[in-house]
Amino acid sequence: MKPIVIDASVVVKWFLEENDSDKALTLRDLHVNGTIQLHAPYLILYEVLNALKYSYIFSQHELKQINDALLNYRIHYHIPQPKTANVAIDIAVACNTTIYDSYYMALGIILKCDVITADKKLINAIKKSQFNISAHSLDNIHTLDWIK
Repeated sequence: MKPIVIDASVVVKWFLEENDSDKALTLRDLHVNGTIQLHAPYLILYEVLNALKYSYIFSQHELKQINDALLNYRIHYHIPQPKTANVAIDIAVACNTTIYDSYYMALGIILKCDVITADKKLINAIKKSQFNISAHSLDNIHTLDWIK
């Protein structure tokens, strides 16, 4: 299975009808059927649930069900590691991005795999940097070889 790091902006689209939700669901389905293995820091759970809470669409009970679903998807959740955190700090300072966002990118570097995000501002900051990160915008995943 091909490892892929996803961030919260992708996973939120599994539960909210937004632009590119279909592409986010494609990634989820490729993971479920074993074509790819999704990776993310544990932080993603909190980020996704927080975004969904503040969408004001989901009840407390539904948020708990979503939490259970996220844990049952068998995403490979990574606990914080000093090496990954240090790389994230380097990225955040160099690219003027948040530590949160940079941690996903750092995980992609450590795992030597693609990172998918719906955050175009983050993609632009990363593409202009000296970091060798294979970061891709969710809206362009159809151009990736492994998605075809």
